[in-house]
Amino acid sequence: MEQKFSDTARSERHFSAMLLPHLLLANNFAGLRALFRSLDRFKGADVDSNDIEIVAELNPIRDFGEPPIDSNIPQSVPDLFLRIGENVLVIEAKFFTYPSEKKIDEQITSQRKAIESRLEGTRYKCYSFHYLALTVHDELNPYPNLGDDMSHLTWQKVIEVLEPVVNNAKSLDLKYVLAELKYAVQRSADEQSKSGSVEEGRCKTIQELYQRAPELLAQGYCYIGFTGGVDELKSKNLDDLEKRDHYKYSSCKPNNNWVPMGEVILRYLKLKKRH
Repeated sequence: MEQKFSDTARSERHFSAMLLPHLLLANNFAGLRALFRSLDRFKGADVDSNDIEIVAELNPIRDFGEPPIDSNIPQSVPDLFLRIGENVLVIEAKFFTYPSEKKIDEQITSQRKAIESRLEGTRYKCYSFHYLALTVHDELNPYPNLGDDMSHLTWQKVIEVLEPVVNNAKSLDLKYVLAELKYAVQRSADEQSKSGSVEEGRCKTIQELYQRAPELLAQGYCYIGFTGGVDELKSKNLDDLEKRDHYKYSSCKPNNNWVPMGEVILRYLKLKKRH
């Protein structure tokens, strides 16, 4: 079968500003309500309200209200602003890119500042805000600097939440959009798994990795390539780790052959202590 343009689309806006909102809006906002219900933050919230907003590419600094008192607050644009009643979900979505946790931390922090700078004197001042990182890769460590108003979901998890909505609607357009998202998620995961782009650097020895760990973690390099994953790491002795040819580090975890750097360092220190 000949390839279609939709088979090769890569723009994040294609997924976050067109396909996903279509699933959220259809059938009396059933997808939007299902997404809110799936998040612990909104447990018990009134998701049956018809007081609803969906805004793609929200730019509060440019478009809303008076300029903020702090003129140094930059424009920062989240992909989606979703509201049901007094509950707000702000989404930063990534597709075919694998940013580090540090970069997502910085981006969402900037988005929060931009939004909060516009809330004084508005209907949103007392609303409940939650910020969501939506990515293809499946593991991001907790965000200690962001507080409890932020969480992470994968596109696969969102698909699982929305699939029952699509099945109940029996709508050809919704089934088409869901199939497009499923295929794109698989493309993105396969591409990242097979490509060499995941490697962002390497340390020659475990000792070098240990010495550079604070610096690398601060830069967002949180994962170490280790074939066999965590189970294989646990089977290694000190000699294995010290004679290992090199240690690749990365800002993301596209598959289970990448383990958190902290686990590698912890294993090394435990074995070192025994000797």
